[in-house]
Amino acid sequence: MSAFALSQPLSAVTLYFCDLAPQGVSQTQLQQLRLWLPDDEQAKADRFLQPDARVKGLLVRSYLRAILSQCARDMGVEIAPAQWQFTYLDRGKPVLSRACFARCPLLFNISHSGDYLLVAIANANHWLSLGVDIERQRESTNIYPILNHYFTRDETDSLLGLPQAQQRARFFDLWALKESYIKAKGLGLALSLKSFSFAFEPRQHDDAMKAQSTWLPRGTPPEYMQIVAYQQDSATDCQPQVDNQACARHVLREGMQAKIERNITLLLHEEQGKRLSDSWQLVLGHLDAQYRFALSLEHVEAQDAKPVSKDKLTLRAMQLNVQQLLHYC
Repeated sequence: MSAFALSQPLSAVTLYFCDLAPQGVSQTQLQQLRLWLPDDEQAKADRFLQPDARVKGLLVRSYLRAILSQCARDMGVEIAPAQWQFTYLDRGKPVLSRACFARCPLLFNISHSGDYLLVAIANANHWLSLGVDIERQRESTNIYPILNHYFTRDETDSLLGLPQAQQRARFFDLWALKESYIKAKGLGLALSLKSFSFAFEPRQHDDAMKAQSTWLPRGTPPEYMQIVAYQQDSATDCQPQVDNQACARHVLREGMQAKIERNITLLLHEEQGKRLSDSWQLVLGHLDAQYRFALSLEHVEAQDAKPVSKDKLTLRAMQLNVQQLLHYC
């Protein structure tokens, strides 16, 4: 079992919440991380004018490469962080190069906001498309003019029907979902944000469960996903909530949870009218009152008689910082 990977089925998606705070990252650590990056990526990070932005640019690329290496190791493939190569789709979405993908069929997507980087990793044998977004709620944003430009009438009417105190939070929830979907599609803003919409289904009840790994049937009430933080402990010291196979590498730390919602429907707006899409899995999560994240996943169609389950998704999450990154790579 690799340092950053959790024991999981093929359908699982792992989310890595990475610390981007530049404070506390030493020059020695930055020099070590630069060794993982090719010259062009180092140059991109160095283009930022502000020192903190340069550090964050370096951290984003380093986290991604290290996480990919650890996930590959969990699949029995050794690829060092510096060896990953990427290519870009027509609209600029980064994906693994053909050679790397052939050795390790992984999908990834990243998003960062404030001092958080979110990296999502999924197995390409089960998922066709993957997009993720993390958003920090900003009180200074005038949300109402934006509604007319980027939100459908249904989304706007639903948002404005909420109490005013809830409207800003719903705006950023919808924005994160829209960003994750267009990133999954790989089309960027070439895909009109009014060509699809999201609807929040009524919840059956308000009870919540706590779980380290959460199976999320469509339409269930919010649940709380514990985010695992790496800590160097022996297997005998592990808490019982952690899977035995992951015990030597992971323990749960109290305090960081994500409130997960799956009561979300995707509607595609076409010339013939609106059409419900059932090939996508949608997740909206809240880390706290300020930060939320969204995940959009498209299923690979089954090639055999066994149907693909579209009602369940295994979601795992971990915290990472620079010290942990350098310790294992």
